[in-house]
Amino acid sequence: MRYCGFRPSVTSSPPERIASTDSEARAWSPQKAFEKNNIIPAEAKLELSLRYPNEETREKVLASVERIVRAEATASGAEREPEIRTDHTLPATINDEHATARVTAALQRALGEAAVIDPGMFTGSEDVSWFARDAGVPLVFWFWGGIDPTRFAEAVAAGRLGEDIPTNHSPFFAPEIHPTIEVGVTALSAAAREFLA
Repeated sequence: MRYCGFRPSVTSSPPERIASTDSEARAWSPQKAFEKNNIIPAEAKLELSLRYPNEETREKVLASVERIVRAEATASGAEREPEIRTDHTLPATINDEHATARVTAALQRALGEAAVIDPGMFTGSEDVSWFARDAGVPLVFWFWGGIDPTRFAEAVAAGRLGEDIPTNHSPFFAPEIHPTIEVGVTALSAAAREFLA
């Protein structure tokens, strides 16, 4: 998943962009206002999907978002205070170090060492984080590829990875069914056996 976003604490235009592997938060912002070109809307809506690596950064990001939104409303002469609300939230997805080492070794045995890589940190938020936290069990969250290797290599060689290979949040995401399913089942089975044996 090749995401990028902006630093919420930066107010310059255009906002400073950062890669998803940085240990800071990301935000995506679909804006909803104009439904027709000749009608001035009564309100505008800015929706943010925030990603962060830990709770401390989450608090900083939320404070930055509120500060920026309020400052922009004031600077624009808004007649009322902006409404800021959280529709839903998920905890940061943070893998347990010891359990990750065990799962990595199990995946390497099942799939081969060359097939298992560490892509670095991703700022994903998944509901599985609630299960692990509330049950008091270690969490290991991993990805596995689903794109045809030839197609992927061609996109890399052409410098068009972001354009030619859709991520799993894209409406064009269409992984190769085989061997993606078989690899996923093998990986899950290997991880389960590591802890159930």
